[in-house]
Amino acid sequence: MKIKNFIPSDTFKANGLVFKEMKNLKQVVALFGKNGSGKSRLLAHLPNELNARINAINQVNTQIANYLTYAETRKLNLSQEAKLKSLKEDREKLLIDMEFEEGDSLITITGRDININPPDNMQESEYRSGTLNLVTNPNFQTVKQNCAKFIKSLCKSEIAQEYHEKVKGKTHYLSHEEIQTKNIKLFNLLKEVVKEIMNKKLDYSTDEHLTPIVTLDKRVLNPNELSDGEKELLAYCTFLVLQRQEDIPNKTLSLKNKILLLDELELFLHPKAQIDLINGLRNLVGEHGQIGLATHSLSILSVLDRDEIWLMDNGDITSPSIETPNKVLTSLIGEDNVDSLENFISSQYEWASIQFALESLFPPAVIPYKEGDVQQSQVKDRLLSSSQPIHILDFGSGKGRIAQEIIRNQTLASNVYYQALEINKEYHPELKDLPSQLQLVSNINPHVEREVLDTYEKLNEKQYNNFFDYIFLINVLHEIPLNKWNSVLNALLSSLKEDGHLIILEDQAIPRGENAHEYGFLIFDIEEFKILFSRPNQPKVYKHENPKYAERLSCVEIPKSSSIVNPDTINEALTRKKTNCKTAIKNLRAKKNKTAKDGRQNSFLTQLYANVDMALFDGKK
Repeated sequence: MKIKNFIPSDTFKANGLVFKEMKNLKQVVALFGKNGSGKSRLLAHLPNELNARINAINQVNTQIANYLTYAETRKLNLSQEAKLKSLKEDREKLLIDMEFEEGDSLITITGRDININPPDNMQESEYRSGTLNLVTNPNFQTVKQNCAKFIKSLCKSEIAQEYHEKVKGKTHYLSHEEIQTKNIKLFNLLKEVVKEIMNKKLDYSTDEHLTPIVTLDKRVLNPNELSDGEKELLAYCTFLVLQRQEDIPNKTLSLKNKILLLDELELFLHPKAQIDLINGLRNLVGEHGQIGLATHSLSILSVLDRDEIWLMDNGDITSPSIETPNKVLTSLIGEDNVDSLENFISSQYEWASIQFALESLFPPAVIPYKEGDVQQSQVKDRLLSSSQPIHILDFGSGKGRIAQEIIRNQTLASNVYYQALEINKEYHPELKDLPSQLQLVSNINPHVEREVLDTYEKLNEKQYNNFFDYIFLINVLHEIPLNKWNSVLNALLSSLKEDGHLIILEDQAIPRGENAHEYGFLIFDIEEFKILFSRPNQPKVYKHENPKYAERLSCVEIPKSSSIVNPDTINEALTRKKTNCKTAIKNLRAKKNKTAKDGRQNSFLTQLYANVDMALFDGKK
């Protein structure tokens, strides 16, 4: 189960949680913020909200199943068919914002509840009987007692004895057969969790008297011989296992595909243990599970992806962005201390360069729709400037963030014929419905079906010749293999009407490195675009109105008329880019008091220089 998007109900607002929505949630949703910012309140209200949605899905599924069972023996009448169709539509709406399979559930953990040490008033007799009581009566006074009893039972070998006799096929304790089975399942699950979180093997063995004993990495399990970090992690492992007791009879013991809600899991855990725990939990829930986390931990912050970091303040939420990690850091330790931390950790300039270089070895990520995205706004502004109906091609449309921006503006949507081209079919399931949605509100050829084009070659089909008013390439040109630039760019120019325009939006300082093709990323600015299209004076450049993005996000508008692209213009543009990169690198390295931003820019430029140099070298062969 995974929450993809979350829009809070009025219950949240009544409790001071004023955020409007959380979109594009990842495997980990980490909430940072000062005390009282709303993190714990949000997690506290989530279970009721999500369980209500789960119940609604289950109810709809039950009704659908009843209709389908009925239909196996007799024909549904028109009213029943309409009801079944309506139920399926209701289910689709419920599943828009979450992945869900039957049996999925939530697990809630508070860091204050976790402790391996037994309460002072716990008697030896309670340890001895703990293994049986745990599965017959899970509602002990505190979670601490649960964990302590279970671990002590392991050490006292009750579970090992049952496990040994069960797997050896013996029939002792026949009156407790069901309880034995449950304990064995608990033990097997604990083995799995300990392996993932502690990277240790929990197992059973026998001593010289053939008495079964529990071992941890082939050593007899004795909490007194564990380090503090091992004790803390073992307590978490045990707690996760005990939380699953209700599922034992239902054979859904695994934590895979579950949602874990963790409030301050770092309590009592040293920094390395926090990292081991969060990484282990990732593996346990899997790619279709999710971890919701409220934390103040810098250690956890250090191992999160940027898209997993959310900042809370007075019940409101700041979505993940390039700036969010720094805002979180400032929130946690104060602005004055951020500089001190940077100096302590070592040169951020060096770190930024290395990080960017590493990212350049991996394929590019696809950017999803995000409300308020500056590049989406640039596209919308360009389209709204036209008073006439327009045909547009979204070249390299990814998951359709531009289509989603158009849909949200009724005036714009009615004035646009939208066509998507995306060669990566992995993104088609999310993309395929968007052209149809636009078709319903567009005044331009509303009855013409609009398929998602999946090859560059389809642009050469007759119906697309002189067809589009605008063709948008948004962070796409640098990802097209260089050996296809000539054919693809000329196909795009041929697809434009005579007064049409090619609109190229490129992030001039991409925030993450990427290995887009054999030469890596190749990013041009206005000077190189003029050379590439043989247009020394004509291309228009629209800078973003926000000074923060003005030098980074440019919209280049290239008219079709007299634009020429050929191998010579491509080679000349690459040569100019190499010269400009070299100059920029020299200027950057001459700076004093370099910052983390300078480090990333240095790595960006040196990587770009290498990419261009390789492309030019191979072009001479």
